[in-house]
Amino acid sequence: MKISNEKLIQIIQEEINSVTEADMLDPSAPLEMSKDMELFLDEVLDASGKELGIIGDDEASDELYSLLLTQMAAGSQLSKFVAEELADLYRSGFRGREPSPLDYEE
Repeated sequence: MKISNEKLIQIIQEEINSVTEADMLDPSAPLEMSKDMELFLDEVLDASGKELGIIGDDEASDELYSLLLTQMAAGSQLSKFVAEELADLYRSGFRGREPSPLDYEE
């Protein structure tokens, strides 16, 4: 599944809205993920699984999924990698020129 920039921005905005609408301090509030975010994570896992030669639902794919979940936090290796890639994109001039990040166009 390929996700366009517009769709990714919509997914991220939906996630932000769901967080701001919920009381984050309520420990009984369920943690939920939108279907679009699940699909995006599945795409990431599929691509990395193919690169590693992991096929199907097995222990290795479970470990890869676990790794992704543990790295989706501030200060993690993944956030550092994404930050470096984002800085490279910025330096290359590949960035939006819109006043709002949600109006981003290549």
